[in-house]
Amino acid sequence: MARLLYRDRDGGEGTIELSTSEPVFVGRGADCAIRTASGLVSRRHSQIRMENGRFVIEDLGSSNGTFVNDVRIQKHVFAHADLAQCGSLYIRFVDESRPHSPAETPVPPDEAALLADIARGDDASRLVYADWLEQHADLERAEYVRLQEALAHAVGGARPVLSDDARIVRLRELAPAIPIAWRTQIANARTGDPCAACGNLSRMQRVRCHACNPPPLIANPPPPAKQCACGVRNSWYATTCESCGASL
Repeated sequence: MARLLYRDRDGGEGTIELSTSEPVFVGRGADCAIRTASGLVSRRHSQIRMENGRFVIEDLGSSNGTFVNDVRIQKHVFAHADLAQCGSLYIRFVDESRPHSPAETPVPPDEAALLADIARGDDASRLVYADWLEQHADLERAEYVRLQEALAHAVGGARPVLSDDARIVRLRELAPAIPIAWRTQIANARTGDPCAACGNLSRMQRVRCHACNPPPLIANPPPPAKQCACGVRNSWYATTCESCGASL
């Protein structure tokens, strides 16, 4: 039986078994089986249904469009492992019972290629990478990537992310078992530095992590102030003393 695995950027996720007779709507509306409150998603964003013996996804005139495997579509016939994006929602189509032609058979992505996509700032690739890790039984790293992604989108929202947030607590539990080099690589895939305590990303030039509270020092704080021989402390970027004019 075909099914959909979906995940929202705010961390919500679920599974839906597809029916050959009942369509699945994606959107903000109360009648949508895959639903989110995100403003990036239209009230009725897209529809997934059976058509001529195959499951298809069709955009319903959404504002931000529907994408499958990073290509904007109007209607698309699903193949096993296709990844659809509707605003903040990511939807994986799974149909392992259907025989695949060579063109449809998904090629397992190379980890280095996925990390290169992440380094370019592709959010969808982070979720694809988490799926890849899970398929290769690397459940701890898969969970780590998903938690970081959820935190990155939660920070800056209407509610502050506190130190007792379940996602930060879980990151701290996972961190000791995961190599620091890999955690740094994942964190540095976006602008910023990894927090030494929770592993979340901090914005550039911030001395303290914006996810933890109380906030610990991050890995790379801005350079210290320059102290002149006259005793005055100057900004780290100053070339001459603001008091006596001496070269620094």
